[in-house]
Amino acid sequence: MAKQLTYFKDGFTSVKNRVLIRASDSDEKKAVKIIWYSFFLGLLILILCSYFIFVGITFSGESVKVANVEGDNVYTAMRKLSEKDLNVRVYPKYSDEYAEGVVFNQSPEAGTLIKKNRNVSFNVSMGKKADALPDFTGLSLYEIASMLIREYNYQNHIPYTFDQKKYEFSETVEKGRIIRQEPAEGTPLKSVKNVKLWISKGLDIPEDHQFANYVGKNLVESLEDLGMKEVNTTVLFQETNKRQEHFLITNQNIEEGKNIDDFIKKGEIMTLSANIWIEKNRNVTTKNFMIDLPQRNLPYRFTLYKENPGEERKIYFSMLTKGGMSFSIPYSIKKFGKMIAMADDSLLKEEITEEE
Repeated sequence: MAKQLTYFKDGFTSVKNRVLIRASDSDEKKAVKIIWYSFFLGLLILILCSYFIFVGITFSGESVKVANVEGDNVYTAMRKLSEKDLNVRVYPKYSDEYAEGVVFNQSPEAGTLIKKNRNVSFNVSMGKKADALPDFTGLSLYEIASMLIREYNYQNHIPYTFDQKKYEFSETVEKGRIIRQEPAEGTPLKSVKNVKLWISKGLDIPEDHQFANYVGKNLVESLEDLGMKEVNTTVLFQETNKRQEHFLITNQNIEEGKNIDDFIKKGEIMTLSANIWIEKNRNVTTKNFMIDLPQRNLPYRFTLYKENPGEERKIYFSMLTKGGMSFSIPYSIKKFGKMIAMADDSLLKEEITEEE
């Protein structure tokens, strides 16, 4: 015990010697201690002044007790607080517990002593959440219809209409989904007759980066356009007896306006359906030319030549492609005629007809 007291006494003496000015201190040490005395004295004065100012502002003047307004009608609550010279802040909020117009969650609590002209805040019920307009943003029209039919059983029971729809491009909202609505979510249904919706058209893709509508256009010209955009395309041919409909596109499997860049990244293949007119007489044979196109990283030109005996070689079909697919093309040709398939300058396949 004596040892502990000695240790405490030595420690206290050491601190005292460091803090208090002693006659044996050098002038430099005395100056440093005076500076520290001035700093801490100024800090103490500042704290005391702040405290007295706070107490003076907080407790000077007449104080009143906050009235209990929870459960009151909003107008009654405002009158009660106004009579005590208190300011009111009202925050409307939906509630399944309190009827519309009833006050709840007041702050400060009833009985709290505060100065006059201070703020008292509370929530006022806007009624049940089910009596408010839902949030439609991010939903599709089909999802909205399903949700409302579940809520109201039949479409003709829905208390508002969707007569106004606007479509616009969006970088953040998926195509076909709601970007925003008017009136806003939470608007009381009794004041809603019509809801206006803004529907996403997806990204604003430059025209040369989106698929066109090729239906009704010439197959060769369309394939050239697609090939230049590096869209890999195959063709399903159906025969027609109308020569003017030769190589007329009748269908495409990719919707107009779709993003070409996304399509290429996925490595997908576009399919076009097109008419083909074939000459038929007793001097020719009708056949299908089957071809497996080799897959390459860069586009190449696939050309199918037709060469009848005694005639010049003619281009029967041509397109830019990256290959990796098979297709067949109908043709008619004379005996000993040849069909020659080329990938740029490389021979892919040659077929000679020996029968009529």
